[in-house]
Amino acid sequence: MELYEKLYELRRASGMSQEELAEKLGVSRQAVSKWESGATQPELSKLIELSKLYSVSVDELLSLEHAKLEQDAAESPVQSNAEKAPAEKLSFRDFCIQHKKIVGGAAVALAALIAVGAHYNNRINTLSMQVNDLRSQIYSVQNNLSSQIDGISNNVSDILTRESSLISQYNYEITNVDLKRQECTIAFSLLPKTISEGTTVIIGVTDHGNSSPLDSYRPGYSADLTQDGFGYLHGSVTVPLSDELGVGVNFKHDGETQSEELDTIYDLKSRYQPQLKSFLALISYERQAGSKWQYQFTPGNAGIPLGTISLGALSDVSIRSACLEYTRANQLLRRVPLEASYSDGSAVTYVGDDSAEAVGASVIEGVSYYDLAYASSSESEAFTLPLGATPLVCELVVNLADDTVLRVRLFQVRAIAGGDSYEEINYLDQSLSEPLPFIVEYPDGQN
Repeated sequence: MELYEKLYELRRASGMSQEELAEKLGVSRQAVSKWESGATQPELSKLIELSKLYSVSVDELLSLEHAKLEQDAAESPVQSNAEKAPAEKLSFRDFCIQHKKIVGGAAVALAALIAVGAHYNNRINTLSMQVNDLRSQIYSVQNNLSSQIDGISNNVSDILTRESSLISQYNYEITNVDLKRQECTIAFSLLPKTISEGTTVIIGVTDHGNSSPLDSYRPGYSADLTQDGFGYLHGSVTVPLSDELGVGVNFKHDGETQSEELDTIYDLKSRYQPQLKSFLALISYERQAGSKWQYQFTPGNAGIPLGTISLGALSDVSIRSACLEYTRANQLLRRVPLEASYSDGSAVTYVGDDSAEAVGASVIEGVSYYDLAYASSSESEAFTLPLGATPLVCELVVNLADDTVLRVRLFQVRAIAGGDSYEEINYLDQSLSEPLPFIVEYPDGQN
């Protein structure tokens, strides 16, 4: 009996229709019909499910017909006398021949099963690779479509914004920075598309950078704009130094107001505040047997840059000297002289960034940068300072030509547990790769 005949008989014996069998196997009725007509054969996984469903082994599904004949003989209620008679005893030679045929048939069925399994396994692997390739192609197409849609959306948004804007041209300039008062003056220039006679135009600036994100109140500053003979509107506003300022304009005419957001100005405070952009401070501790912890300084090669500073709003003043100062309780313990050389900022690295990758893109036009290095002086020798309960403080100090002093704390350390251990605060690490601002000490004593 062929496989398709067995499948047909087993299904009929189970009392299932083709639709019911297809539903149990998760295939279509047409697939079951093709199996039972011999047009196609079930996959290996479906053969296994069929064997479980009909309570027969896969080997029985694929084996010869003798298994079915023996089952029919055992279930027959009427047997002839010849059938009831004891079977004739086989000779040893006939016994071996008969069992050799059975074993051979089983081997053939097993080999066929293995071949079918290998064939379908190869097909599954091929289909899996094809599916993965198709997924990659679909993902690529989706990304391309998404980028194109975003580009079109941005273009449309820009066009609509320009069409609805009240302003044809807009510009601003920082005209003055007062570090003592932490203020700056911004001059604005606007060219409106149209303006009616008697219209009042007010420029408004909102400080977002000096407020907490949880604070709903944002300080605002405004000034009236005046129009020149060419139709341009001019005005200036003095605002706090901030890293985020929102700029807007209001047109007031006959009791009606038209408003428009113009710009967001970023990083003014970071740009004009003198900063330590990068620095590789030597921090090393040692302890001899039976002694307390102490700080150890070993200078590197003279002339090799340790870091970079920016002077911000003080860029028009030159540097007179620079050094590292070690103090305890405001008492100077040691001074290490440094050399400052003018820099184009191309080697600026962020504080705490061990990768030392150049970030020239962060260099600000109009701001002076200086590289710092150990001076070629006998004072830059190795030394040690004992740690005590009062913190040992290390600061970078820069003296400008107009007697202004820039000061920033690099680290402080103190002994604890009777000198058996120490506690350190490293401000370079705490800055999280952001520049450290200098404290500015002016000649008149103001900070």
